[in-house]
Amino acid sequence: NTKIKFGMIGNLNVKYKGFDTAIKAFSIIKNKIENFELLLVGGGNSKNIQNLIEKYDLSNHVQILGLLKSGNEIYNFLDTLSVYLHPSKQEGLPRSLIEAMSRGCPALSSSVAGIPELLDEKYLHQPGDYKELSKQIESYSIDKEKLLLMANENFIKAKEYTNSKLNKRRSKFFKNFRDSI
Repeated sequence: NTKIKFGMIGNLNVKYKGFDTAIKAFSIIKNKIENFELLLVGGGNSKNIQNLIEKYDLSNHVQILGLLKSGNEIYNFLDTLSVYLHPSKQEGLPRSLIEAMSRGCPALSSSVAGIPELLDEKYLHQPGDYKELSKQIESYSIDKEKLLLMANENFIKAKEYTNSKLNKRRSKFFKNFRDSI
């Protein structure tokens, strides 16, 4: 009977972060997963998101937490989640997803930009495909073995993105670039 907590981080005012995709996905399965909560973190005007929450009758399941400070506040938030969602419609290599992975969060995401570098394709959906995301949420949220496997994979993968490893990659890239001129 434990509540399943899903979370997202992003500017609430930005439409390409996929908040609408997540809300539509939950509208499909809200009666199939009895005890869930979607927690949204980020700054910006949340009026459009609030309208979607009301439109899809998810007021009892979705909570807008607003802006949290980077560091411990974000880490504490991530540590409460059952699954991190990142259904972005455009992206680079998302820091929030890497941070969630580094905390051992299972994650489901869209397949835009650099995200397939982070997650196995079985955890990905096409941008805006709320129907596929709803199937993934339903499938993974009820299977604790799958969640544990996903959490472990994510934790290991996130170790490739520490500051020291990224700095080495950047240095190598710039050295190769300099040497090619």
